Amino acid sequence: MKSYRVILQIVFLLGLILAFVLVRNYEDSGIRTAFANTVDQAVHPIDRIKRLEPDTPKDMEDPPFSKESFPSEVKPISDVLAEGKEMAFEWAYNDPDWERDSYKTYWHSTVHGGRWSYVPQRVHFAMHRLFTTYVTASIYYDFIHDLGISEESEGFKDNADKPFEKIETVVMQADIKKVVTLRNQVAIVAKPKREGLQAVMIPVKGIKPGKPDEHLLFQLATPEGDEIDYSLISYADGK
Repeated sequence: MKSYRVILQIVFLLGLILAFVLVRNYEDSGIRTAFANTVDQAVHPIDRIKRLEPDTPKDMEDPPFSKESFPSEVKPISDVLAEGKEMAFEWAYNDPDWERDSYKTYWHSTVHGGRWSYVPQRVHFAMHRLFTTYVTASIYYDFIHDLGISEESEGFKDNADKPFEKIETVVMQADIKKVVTLRNQVAIVAKPKREGLQAVMIPVKGIKPGKPDEHLLFQLATPEGDEIDYSLISYADGK
């Protein structure tokens, strides 16, 4: 009877040793790593859904983030073209054959923690052709990724040394002809087209807003004065 118990204890110990060896082999193999990667991408669907959509079904105004206010005085574009001053600008980029993609790889919810995957934001940017920004490190990274022009921006001739001296203005699917400013408005006169990506640097010192504490209204417009799109940006006084 005693020997029978000894045999059971030995078998039990051998089982523990075998289990330990199997676990160690499993941890040392690539299986665990592959499984961990799968968990990061697929086993947390709730986190990924939060990156894509609101918590509850609801209607959302555009834009889906905080709204910027229009200047208190907005004149018809025809008046801006007739009374305003034409501005000199610098070309930062011009690809007349560029075609806008419907989706970019870095918009996926598994890339950069879903930083640019939020659907309402994707819809907002898809609705527009005109975009403005100061070339500051804090906002420019998101700017080029939200627009889907990260690769193209590597060829932009812009200068970030003095980011508030110029406003980078990106225009999609249009051909810029001239830029005219009047008080808090800047009209980008362009001919609409199906393809094309252009970026111009507009000197802030050439803009003379009637109310500097209010936003600047950039308007993409036809030569006849019809608005195609618009963008609002704060006035930085070129400093």
